[in-house]
Amino acid sequence: MYISNPEPSSTTKRPRRPWALAWTLVWLIGVEAAARLLWTPAQVGPELYARVEPSFDYGFDFTRPQCEPDDEAKITCWPTQYRPIFKQSFDRIKRPNTIRAFTFGGSHAAGAGGYTGALVRLLRRTCGARRWEGINLAVKGQGSTRALVALKDALRHEPDLVILDFGGTNEYEDERDLNRRAQLHTSIWKFVLTSRAVVIGRKLLALHFELMRVPRMTGEGEQVASRNPENLARWEHSLADNFREMIALTHGRGIPVVIVGRASRNAHAPRSRDLASHRLFLSLASDGVLLFDAHAAFQAVDRASLKALFRGNGDHYSRKGHELIAQGLAALLLRELPAARVCDPR
Repeated sequence: MYISNPEPSSTTKRPRRPWALAWTLVWLIGVEAAARLLWTPAQVGPELYARVEPSFDYGFDFTRPQCEPDDEAKITCWPTQYRPIFKQSFDRIKRPNTIRAFTFGGSHAAGAGGYTGALVRLLRRTCGARRWEGINLAVKGQGSTRALVALKDALRHEPDLVILDFGGTNEYEDERDLNRRAQLHTSIWKFVLTSRAVVIGRKLLALHFELMRVPRMTGEGEQVASRNPENLARWEHSLADNFREMIALTHGRGIPVVIVGRASRNAHAPRSRDLASHRLFLSLASDGVLLFDAHAAFQAVDRASLKALFRGNGDHYSRKGHELIAQGLAALLLRELPAARVCDPR
């Protein structure tokens, strides 16, 4: 007896091919690639680029170099969310007789009005035999840990001189922001936040919706934390280690270093944090390391003129204060920097 097989019903569902999933993956990969390649000042504009960093690294890493080629002739250093420097450019190919100086540090050196700019203008007037460049990568509110990160990134640009501003007051901020970064990158977020597309999308939404913003960390503030001797000892240890590593990095490449100490309006009180920080600054002197003691230079000014060297808060320098530091640095460099020996040390 012959039994024929029944024809398959036209209503039987055939298994779907995974094309939808494949195209979704291709689309996601394309979005991520676009986020990595196109999030540049040229593509999104300098203003948005400065407001939205495609990471939550808080300046402890670089998603892109801070200074990179802008065209065939120039390298430009761009402000970013976590490193709000001012825009500045220098030659992509260093010209003969150029002395290229990079400055790293915190708020006492940061800004277009800082002593780096005044120093370069002064050296160009007094030492025309050399072509002086000054790139200021100091960032307000950042300490030695992030200065070290910035220095490592900038060494690719062949500095002839490194200026380290020894503020000594931002180690709390470095520790706080490093803890904040660690808290954000826990559990599954450790993997999710590696996507620049996700980070950019969240931060763009946060510009308009407060619910999308990262909440502020709770805990003791700097004033309370600074009363704890264990914190002060840890910050001093970190400060010393980071500066010695920066000195070692530059020495390994034969680059001279100038360290600028922080000036205070008043004399250092015995057993004070300022005095301990100043002693640490003085201990960094060694071969190839020049020290400029801004505190001593300021204290040598008569009391009537000293106040004018500081801004209203009595902590940060005024324009006159930056000019005084620039004058002292220029005299030190013309006297001690081997590359400046062609000039007349006035």
